[in-house]
Amino acid sequence: MLEVKVDEECVAAEKWREVVYDAGAEPQRHAIQQRYWRAARGEATAQDLRMERIEKYNEQQERDLRRGPIKRTPKWYDDETDIGNRRF
Repeated sequence: MLEVKVDEECVAAEKWREVVYDAGAEPQRHAIQQRYWRAARGEATAQDLRMERIEKYNEQQERDLRRGPIKRTPKWYDDETDIGNRRF
């Protein structure tokens, strides 16, 4: 329960519930939840920041893969007349 008080009088209140994951039953979710809570309290560790960067990188990779293959500029070694591409 979160309460906002002005002059000892409650002017707003909000109640919410959050699932607390068990380290034994769901270790990955527990680790993510703990990392998020530490960051919210301003206590993020170097490992927390590293994992956040890895998650962002993985999300970007997944988005890129959904877009399809990358169209690249043809290179000199793509030329079919180039002798370097031939087998003898």
